[in-house]
Amino acid sequence: MRILTICAILLTFVACKKESTQTPIGYTGNGLQHFPLNHGSYWVYEHYSIDTLINQIGPKNAHDSVYSDRDTLINGYKYTVLTGKTPFNMLTTSIVAIVRDSSGCIVNHEGAIWMNENNFHDTINRWNLILGDTVLYADAYSIMEEFKGLIETPSGTYSNGLNAKETVIQYSGIPPLVRYNHHIYVKNVGKVLETYFYAGNTHRWFERRLKKYHIH
Repeated sequence: MRILTICAILLTFVACKKESTQTPIGYTGNGLQHFPLNHGSYWVYEHYSIDTLINQIGPKNAHDSVYSDRDTLINGYKYTVLTGKTPFNMLTTSIVAIVRDSSGCIVNHEGAIWMNENNFHDTINRWNLILGDTVLYADAYSIMEEFKGLIETPSGTYSNGLNAKETVIQYSGIPPLVRYNHHIYVKNVGKVLETYFYAGNTHRWFERRLKKYHIH
């Protein structure tokens, strides 16, 4: 059974996104397992469009890739530079993220926690979206959960994932609209599935599925 998830990437607004993060708690592991950062590892994704009747279009003519390229130092911490090509620029390779393993978490260079392998109780990240200077458009927070279902992708079928589940509350109507953003990671593989939608479209979303990968 294909897992259908809904998430929010608010791309249609010019706004200020403010993030806050929580300190990782309760780490007892022996290194990051659900997002290997070994240099030379890479991940390639395909994008699919899905409507509320579960009609699927795709794969779309949109791909992106992520490559674990090199290390860099920021404020005394060693980060991994991830380079690749985005669906909006498939001709040029550029930096797509700068991240590090912080006690079993993936943290980007701005301090935002993407996922936590060991904490399934506390909020790992919060952000809000401000239109202009004062109009609050959305609030969001992320909590980790174990994902027990099967995740089908072009690269294979996975189970026992970890889901960085983000709850997004949009204040564009009354009552506010609640949507969910899922980023699913699998041990020794990395991110295998996530979805996204446009803020003004409640009838369609997009799935970003792992097409192929290599862990160096």
